[in-house]
Amino acid sequence: MHRSGTSMVAGTLHHSGITMGTSFRRLLPENPKGFYEEEAFRCFNDRLLEDVGYFVKDWNPQFSGISTSPSSHSAAVSLIERFNSTSDRWGWKDPRTCLTLGFWLNAIDTAKSLRNTKIIVIERQIRSVSKSLYRRGNISSLSQGAKLCRMYNSHLKRCLSEYRGHISVLHLRYERLLQGLDMDCWESFCGLELNKHFIDISLDHSG
Repeated sequence: MHRSGTSMVAGTLHHSGITMGTSFRRLLPENPKGFYEEEAFRCFNDRLLEDVGYFVKDWNPQFSGISTSPSSHSAAVSLIERFNSTSDRWGWKDPRTCLTLGFWLNAIDTAKSLRNTKIIVIERQIRSVSKSLYRRGNISSLSQGAKLCRMYNSHLKRCLSEYRGHISVLHLRYERLLQGLDMDCWESFCGLELNKHFIDISLDHSG
């Protein structure tokens, strides 16, 4: 979900030897260290969602899923193969992927990369996520934020359940990472030594 520490995770990975993109979103006050969000995947996700009338920045907790076409599938496979050709340790971060993960895993399977795919799910207390969205003016109430969180998580968990046994998944908690916990599990999952200095507790304003 948005505001759950996805940029913290992606930035840590990027500065630890996993290429998280080559064209990132510009810096904004809410993410002064960067989003580490590859534009190609973010824009692709936006198109998939907008094709069914869902606009992320409307922050609507009602979403029934995407519909795909052979052309979008082919374009996704080509995008994955392009990144495969440039690095053997790469990834992407985009909260929207909670809503489109099934589409991407299908494309990854076509690209014959499913067995090498690892997914990191970073979760944060729902109330903290809602408060962050509310303070930014994205939502009109904390209850709207809670519904958004549950909707994103529901779609994500449904897809992960469908692919259980075919992909590796690691669940991390935002609050525990800020305390320096679970780093050994994260390092073991990724098979590398993480740059722990990227995690900056001063940027957490959740209280």
